[in-house]
Amino acid sequence: MSSFPERSRQAEDAALPVRQRLLALRDCVKAFPVYGHHATWRHVITWARIPRRLEDDLESLGRAVRELRAARAVWLPVVAEFAERRLAEKALGRRVLATGDVWLTRRFEVYCPDPDLRPVESMARVVARVIDGHRDGSVWGRECVVCGAGRAVEVVCPGCGVFIPGSARWKWR
Repeated sequence: MSSFPERSRQAEDAALPVRQRLLALRDCVKAFPVYGHHATWRHVITWARIPRRLEDDLESLGRAVRELRAARAVWLPVVAEFAERRLAEKALGRRVLATGDVWLTRRFEVYCPDPDLRPVESMARVVARVIDGHRDGSVWGRECVVCGAGRAVEVVCPGCGVFIPGSARWKWR
């Protein structure tokens, strides 16, 4: 599979056949599956209003790619800052990762087990909320950081369908 930037350019390239552009969009979703592959695919399809007959609205593929690209633009600076900071820490001899940084070592995912129940807002906004939730610790609370609905820890949010892997540090009693 090619890189996300390359495949996103192909998905927007009007000179390519429609099928090839759709496959490029699928590869973009594979490279950055924010909600898991199926839920992310459904989100970009509905967000961009991609019709069954792509020929009816070729610009919809561009809208879908821009939605994914915007979410990655929020996530990538966080990862770059973490990598830079970890290099500096290792140079100082700190080999053990700080507890608050463990989430940065995993693949970013705001998992939605049910593809039909997922956040309705833009992915970029959801990604920013989850990052802020990890930074301030609210991701481990009893309210969903994405939609604000009350939820039990280790349970899928009933409001938006989100489960943030690793968000449950302990069980509430």
